[in-house]
Amino acid sequence: MKRYISHIVFALLGCMVLSACVDNDYMELDKGHNELALSTSNTEVVLNEQAHGDDALELSWTTGTNYGTGNKISYTLELAKAGSNFTAPYVALENVVQEYTWKKSVEELNNILREHFGAEATENISLEARLTAKVTDREETQVATTSFSVTAYKPFTSTFLFHGYNSMPYTYNTIPYEKVNNLLRLFFSYRSFSGIHRKITKRCLDSINAIL
Repeated sequence: MKRYISHIVFALLGCMVLSACVDNDYMELDKGHNELALSTSNTEVVLNEQAHGDDALELSWTTGTNYGTGNKISYTLELAKAGSNFTAPYVALENVVQEYTWKKSVEELNNILREHFGAEATENISLEARLTAKVTDREETQVATTSFSVTAYKPFTSTFLFHGYNSMPYTYNTIPYEKVNNLLRLFFSYRSFSGIHRKITKRCLDSINAIL
């Protein structure tokens, strides 16, 4: 009798575990009550080249709803100047699946501002972000927006021309910025080098020579 009772208990426990798994899977698939929402980590961003590798901005969003179908949801993220009605937007993401954040570093965001939106140094630009969610095999689209402002900077030129010493191999030669970037930060403040030749001591050139 005890054996039969134990079998019944194990059977009931098995049903409970199976039911829980089914519920979890259903909740994972049924996103019928999740409204699409888009948010930003910072509404006023001032970019500083000294922190070029740091995170500047992160946009994140909820899953939105798939209307209980269990179908995939794809996302398209666009950026545009405020008030432009998203004419000629910058497409940050297009038809991605299972991605819920978009993050850019100081340098990456500054490049977007300058190259796509034509931002000048210290210019503050008001931007809008629009997220569009589309469920597979459904005509409806879900849209969420947010806004923020970003102040750009003018970056260093990609190469530098140095006045050196006659004995140095780099006299009046261009040296790739990427190779001496970290070293130069120790010697110069972040200012425009446009049209300016900077003199560097022999000790500095020796240090550059060591890392090239």
